[in-house]
Amino acid sequence: MIPASIRTKSTAVRSFDDYRKHQIDVLNALPGDLPGMDCSECKNKGVIYALEDGYEVAKECSCMAVRRSWQRIEKSGLKDIMDRYTFKSYEIREPWQEQIMRSACDYCRSPEGWFFIGGQVGAGKTHICTAIVGKLLKSGKSAIYAPWKRIAAELKACLNEPEYTARMDELMKTDCLYLDDFLRTGAGDNGKKSPPTQGDLNLAYEIINNRYNGRKLTVISSELTTAEILQLDDAIGSRIAERARAHTNNIKRDISRNYRLGGF
Repeated sequence: MIPASIRTKSTAVRSFDDYRKHQIDVLNALPGDLPGMDCSECKNKGVIYALEDGYEVAKECSCMAVRRSWQRIEKSGLKDIMDRYTFKSYEIREPWQEQIMRSACDYCRSPEGWFFIGGQVGAGKTHICTAIVGKLLKSGKSAIYAPWKRIAAELKACLNEPEYTARMDELMKTDCLYLDDFLRTGAGDNGKKSPPTQGDLNLAYEIINNRYNGRKLTVISSELTTAEILQLDDAIGSRIAERARAHTNNIKRDISRNYRLGGF
């Protein structure tokens, strides 16, 4: 028979452990007030409490990556159009639009590899890509919206600074990177769009290659088709073509497909 003193000590230890666990449960049950989404895990506090080696620790909840994504989306201005640019609001009047919708929905149902849409200006490329990113964010993925001209200017401005590595690291680690108007350039002296500089192509390759090697979800819209990107730089184009495959959408140039002009 176990002596009463040992039984009492054992009971006391168990009671203390139960008390600590109860305290952890109480902390985890407390509601928080963080905006952006409703998380059932942390109750919108951003942290989950646990006992490790007898010590109380607070671990960041996985929802914080999504909340930070929403903050970045808000800062980028994409949030303003995310409410409007949804799958529900995407109008389908022609077979080519139906194909794009099918490709986008398939990608969201089973997000793997990349999604690419390029070609005709004003054909709803940003609309469909924004709808995809919105779905991925709501499913718990982190995402960064990166308009090409802006992100390229930012990175080239801090090329030899610590900020460059930090910013590039952020672009590499996010679950989904949305490159909008990829390889877009300004107009030259003749009013026509100038081709990307070698510096632009070098930067594009670094981003594309890192996403490619990391097998990270990447959504790309561009005024260029995959064939035109291949002509500019086959290392960039071939990586996009390989990762996007079935989710590659090249829109034939036809002014009637420019919705900004009332084409559809």
